[in-house]
Order: sequence, then C-alpha cells, then structure tokens
Amino acid sequence: MISKDAIEFLKRDIEREGTGYGHIRGLIGEEMRKKRAQFMIDSASTEMMGGTSYINDIRFGSKGRNMVEDAGIPVPPWGVVVLEGPSVEALRKRYFSARSRGVVLVEVPFDTFKIAPSPESRARFGVNVIQVASFIKHSAIASLRPSRHGGSIDESILPESVRLDLLGMIAAQGFAWVEIEQDIPEKKRGELISLARRAGSRVLLSELVRKGEEWSPPQGIDKDSFDGYKVAANIHDKDSLMRFIRTTASVRRWAENKKVVFNVTGEWEELLSLITPLFRSEMISLAEFDIGSSSRSDISGGVKGYFSEREQVWRSIGLIGSEMTSSWSLKDRFLKEDTGLLFQIGRAFDLVFKTKVFNAQFNEMGHEMVMIPIRSPSEQFEKRIQFCARMGARGALVEMPFRSSALRYMDWVDPRSNSVGSIDTIIFKEGNKLGYNSEIYGMGDILKKLKVKPNSRVLVLGTGASGRAAAVAASMMGMDTYIAGSGSDRTREMASTLNSKVKGTSFKALKKPGLKFDMIINSIPFETKVVRGTSDPMMEISEMVKKLSPFYGLELNITTRWTPFLSAVESRGGEPFSGVDFLVRSIMRSFRLMTGGEASEPHIVRTLSETLFG
Repeated sequence: MISKDAIEFLKRDIEREGTGYGHIRGLIGEEMRKKRAQFMIDSASTEMMGGTSYINDIRFGSKGRNMVEDAGIPVPPWGVVVLEGPSVEALRKRYFSARSRGVVLVEVPFDTFKIAPSPESRARFGVNVIQVASFIKHSAIASLRPSRHGGSIDESILPESVRLDLLGMIAAQGFAWVEIEQDIPEKKRGELISLARRAGSRVLLSELVRKGEEWSPPQGIDKDSFDGYKVAANIHDKDSLMRFIRTTASVRRWAENKKVVFNVTGEWEELLSLITPLFRSEMISLAEFDIGSSSRSDISGGVKGYFSEREQVWRSIGLIGSEMTSSWSLKDRFLKEDTGLLFQIGRAFDLVFKTKVFNAQFNEMGHEMVMIPIRSPSEQFEKRIQFCARMGARGALVEMPFRSSALRYMDWVDPRSNSVGSIDTIIFKEGNKLGYNSEIYGMGDILKKLKVKPNSRVLVLGTGASGRAAAVAASMMGMDTYIAGSGSDRTREMASTLNSKVKGTSFKALKKPGLKFDMIINSIPFETKVVRGTSDPMMEISEMVKKLSPFYGLELNITTRWTPFLSAVESRGGEPFSGVDFLVRSIMRSFRLMTGGEASEPHIVRTLSETLFG
C-alpha cells in the first residue's frame, strides 16, 4: 500500500515552497529546466525546407526565461501553418507574427483568394501572387487546389484550364514548395513540374484516395520528378482507418527518400487530426490558433501564450515540447494495423495524467497500444463515443462530468456500476459498448490488500460517485457498511439504490457517543465550501473521526498534502492511506479491463510522481 512514506517519495526532488497542488507542479529544479531547455534547442532544427534551418528568434517572457524551458518550442518540426487570404496585407501580418513564434514553414492556399474567369480578375490574382512571393516564397508551400482536392475553387465557375494556367504562374515564382495534383493530365503536369524546377521550387505531388478505395503505387510517374508525395484520404470507420494505415506504410516504401505527407478528410477530420503525427507524416497542417498566442501565462508563470487543443493533446502524448523526453512520449511510435487505440474523454485536459500513465506503461511493457485524450463539450459527448466506436477503439476512459450521462449510451452496464450510477471505463467489444466503474473494483483491491475482515464496520463520508463506489465495494466484500451524507432521509434513500447491505446515515447522527468504526473512507472534496456562520466542514470531519477512532483511514482526494482527515486518523493510532492508493488501484483496474493485462504498480507510482508532483 502507498501510505505516508510514499507521499514523501512522490514529492522527492521538488523544492516545497508551498503546499498547493498547482504550485507544486511548477516547482521543477533548475537543473531539470536547463536539461529540458537544451534538449528543445537541440531539437529545434528542421529539414523541412530541404536543408537544415534553426529556429533562432526564440522569445522571452516577462521574467526573462527562455520559451523552451517549460513550454518548449511552440511549433513542432513537422508543423506547417496554413495562412489563408483573402488579402496580401492580412497574410503579410499573419506570416511575420507566425515567424516570431518559431514557424519555419507555412502553406499559402491561393485558392482562398478571390478568383474569377475574367481577364481583370486573373490579372489581379497574378499581382497578389507576385506580392506574396516577395516576402514569403522561401518558406512557403504554394497550392491552388480545386474542390475535388478539398480546395475552394469550384470547377463549375473557374474552368480547369484556367486554374492550371494560374497554377503555372504560381509555380514560376520560386516558392520553397509547389503542390501539384497527380490527377492533372500527364503532359500538363510535366509542364508545371518543369516550371517549378526552373524556378528552384521543390515539387509536392499530391493524390486524393477516393472513399472506399485502396491506394496503389501510381503508374507512369517518374520518381525523380517530385521531392515530396502527399496522400489524403477520407477516414470514416475502422475499415477506412486500416486502409489508410496500410497506405501510409506502402507510400513510405514506394516514395523512399522523399518527403511523405498524410492528410485525413471526412466528418471525423477534427478528431483524427489529433493522431495525424502517429501516421508519421513529415508535414502536418496547423491552423494559426494551433501555435499559441500572447494572451496567456503558462503554468510556470513565465511564457505568454495559450495552448491550443491539438497542442495540448500533442504535449500530453509527448510529441512536442519538453515532454518529448518523457517516459510516456509516443514520438517513436506510429500507427499499425494491430495498434490498439484507446481514448480518454473529458471536458478539460486536467486529468491527462491518466493518458500519460497508460502510454508510459505501454512503452515500458512493449504493448502495441496508444491512448489519446479527447476534449468534449457537453453537447458533443455522444459524438465522441460514436467516434471511438467507429474507429475500432478497444476502450475509453470517461472523466467528469460525463460519468453519469455515459450510462445512457451503453449497450450493457456492469450491475454494480449501474447501482452507483456512474462509469469511468468503456470497453468496445463486438459492436457493443460495455460500461464499468473501475473505482468499485479498485477499492475492493485496497480492502483485500489491507485484509479488512468481513463484518468489519466501514463508514464512507460523502455521497458522491466515488463515495458510492466505495460503499458498494465494501458491502460486496461482506462488511457492515454505512454511508453518511448531509440528510438522513435522503442518504438512506440513496443507499437503498446501491444495494440492500448499505445503510444510510447523516453527519449529525455520527455525533452520538459510543459509535465505533474499523475503517473510515473520506470522499468529501476539499473544495467543499465553508458556509458563512458555520465551521470549516473539513475540520468538523476531523473532529468526528477522532471520536470514531478507526483502525484504518482512507482518503480519496488526490493531493500532496497530509490532510486533516489523515492527521485525525493518525492521531488516534489508526493507519492512514492517501488518495494516491485509490487512484493507483482504479487505474490498474481500468488497465486490466481495456488491455486484458496487468499494469505495474511501481511504474504507475513513478509516472504519477512525474506527472502530478513533478
């Protein structure tokens, strides 16, 4: 078990200048800061433009600390920021803003500029292209995509022959890269490639794989005629995902020694873009909001900027920033047909430490599995579940506030979990969605480890989901179980829905003299507010616990602090256990449910020490 000594282990190497959870996350030794900073500086080079360039205009925050120390270089080496029109001046401002944030390569989709078939419109477009090339051409991919390739040009309005003439004008400007579609007629395609070559541009040959089709090596294409090969495909279910994974492997073999680029399209494009780096694409399109802003301080208080959703995901799986050196980093992974996909779904990214724990386990044990966190607005939760099922995921972790609402989307729910009214683990099996509450079985494992005897008197403080799970776990192991809430009648009614063995009581009733319990479990959150004119509820609980004199005390709140509850248990000679015990055991149960294997408890503790307290 992880007791008070283990809490100290979890906090080693941290300079404890305060006790708050958020403060401790920012307290990393200077030596670690320097190592991470040096790593990020060393890895800031990129071969994206055919040679080696260095990001050398790193900005400093208000405290003068280098951006790479905590936040890392904000743009990954494979990131290509898309800068759309419609005006040259607007594009110029956004380009130099992007460069100031470390962007090396941008994409200019010229189809976002206004174009009409008339000679006047084409002339204005030509002037725009020349003006853009004057300040951006050496660090840009230029494209002019038709709608069939996901672009903005409607072929019914602008004839294909006109588009190709305009693309030829773009190819002649000397941009770093020019994208040319593979389905352009061979003769015209050859002319465009020749124009780009004479202007010193590299050629990115692009192909769109039609829905339901399998990619095959193109015939009649001279591999020496292009420098990069881009494939886009519609991914809408597990079968199409498997086809695309096969495509990525085939393209890498066929286009050996070329830049390979993979794009996903379709209704799930927003979510699939989160895992695009795991396709081993050497260029990935980023929106401008993906590279941060100057409006937010990071957790260490130095760097100004915010983390976009995709950036937060990529950081949490160790693909960018200082976390590339972490034990949970997926930077050396790529998706294969037998890769097991797992997801973590929550409204915010404050619990992604679980994703890190799972991925660290997979790396350590050599499992062909990855977990990806997904943020979900409340109205999008059902769609997130559908996405996981359609992509053939093995399972998903569900975080608050979706643990109760998730029940209605399940095909089957474990009866004990159903009685609690909350699930945190979903298994996708044979087309069905199966729901479980890992906290019930994690608590059961703790009770077994402690060898708490049947018929022991157990009291659970708090009637939230974790408290209900603890009460069900204790009762199913034959213990005389009570759960306490603020009102007797309401608590008794709630207890009756758990099972017939759990008894409901009130905090007021616990003040009666002579009551004794062998174990007390506290699930009341620290955030419980003090009502004006009353005492601190946490201190009241502490005094109550001292009178009840339990032999064991288990805290379900996850914190680095030695809580008043645990101090009260210890002061009466009881044995206290922190919320980390509960967290570790619950994670191990979810791991077993989703993978069929056993997680390493010491490895989980080590990863938690890095993610939560380091």
